[in-house]
Amino acid sequence: MSIIHVYVNFMILCLVMLSIYILFNHGKLSERGFYCNDDSLQYPLLKPTVSTIVLLPGVMPIPMVVIVIVELLRKVPENNNSLFVCKRRLPAKLMTIGSSLGYYFIGFLSLLLVTEVTKKSIGRLRPHFHAVCQTDWNSVTCSKNTHSVYVESFSCLNSDLPAIQRARESFFSGHAGYSAYFMVYLIIYIQFHVQWRLPALIKPLMQLICLLITVYISLSRVFDYHHFLSDVLFGFFVGTSMALLVTKYVSEVVTPVVLKEKSTESVPMV
Repeated sequence: MSIIHVYVNFMILCLVMLSIYILFNHGKLSERGFYCNDDSLQYPLLKPTVSTIVLLPGVMPIPMVVIVIVELLRKVPENNNSLFVCKRRLPAKLMTIGSSLGYYFIGFLSLLLVTEVTKKSIGRLRPHFHAVCQTDWNSVTCSKNTHSVYVESFSCLNSDLPAIQRARESFFSGHAGYSAYFMVYLIIYIQFHVQWRLPALIKPLMQLICLLITVYISLSRVFDYHHFLSDVLFGFFVGTSMALLVTKYVSEVVTPVVLKEKSTESVPMV
């Protein structure tokens, strides 16, 4: 890897981060209305079981810690693609750890960008929208004979505009997408890079724990009334797809080295 490749990758990373910044600060949110008889928006506002503060600082670093530990313990051969800084070759382990974490992070940023673009474009109301908005029903014409009327113009008694905006960002679930990306990425990494001789069920157990973590986080968004089931399922699909794309086509998680090692195993003679 040349220093030019590093600069190009860094510029792409900065471009994605700039796009996210512009989207967060200047992106226009689509404002949907609701039907008078839509009871799916009448759920109470509950405290999330897994908040964003827990998800990002708590769950996101788990694959990073595993990657660093595994790469430090794993034998990494020196190669001709090493990066030279000030005419000095960087250690292969440092290069491997840096690139692995970098690809993992750029995948997360890409998922964050896709998630926010979708949320602002769709503008689906959350199940607890009326609880957050504190809808002024006096400003809405909803009589017994007009239950199926679609209301676009209405007022919110709640003055917390950021909270109302978040209540308009139901599709798709960021928690489901992010947790699926973190844990599916780790599942694939464990499969291809944890190559030590371990009891047969240790690796599947680790992968099962990762799967249970993302499934629980995703389902918590439904029983906390922060998302509809369809929001969670689609978010889980997008996060899983991003993890598969990054590990197979961008990073070096699925390496041909592992396949080569398997293919060169001795075959017993008949």
